[in-house]
Amino acid sequence: MDSEAPARFALIAEHACSGEPVLGFMPSAAFIPKSVAVDASATAPNQSQRIQQSDADPRYTFRVVGDFVGNRESYIRKLRTGDPIVLVREPTNEHDPHAVAVYDSAQHQLGYLKRDVAYWFSPILARKPEARVQVHCFSSEGSLIVGVYL
Repeated sequence: MDSEAPARFALIAEHACSGEPVLGFMPSAAFIPKSVAVDASATAPNQSQRIQQSDADPRYTFRVVGDFVGNRESYIRKLRTGDPIVLVREPTNEHDPHAVAVYDSAQHQLGYLKRDVAYWFSPILARKPEARVQVHCFSSEGSLIVGVYL
């Protein structure tokens, strides 16, 4: 799988969800399939037929990684569903200029978004700094899942 595949998928998903241009990305000939099978009996949904997202549902959900470092796990155990979370872009991070750190409301670092997620989500976060982020749930292993509401 080429290294641009996750970013391409994310761009397609963002465009499909928002219906708006994404990050000024212009599709190339390689990006657009040569042929697409179309069911002639199907009609495109109009605006009223589109699936509407509830305000209660997050636009994105992300698993936090690096939660085992230091005391992060103890801070995560204190969180409850719905607690506010802060996402901070770290463009000067020496390991990853797209890094997005995850903090609780008391400014304790809880971890990071996965590198490939941060790669495509960091520009979205830059455009939408007012995005509401909160604890969405915990995985069966106890990992923190955050929800982003745009």
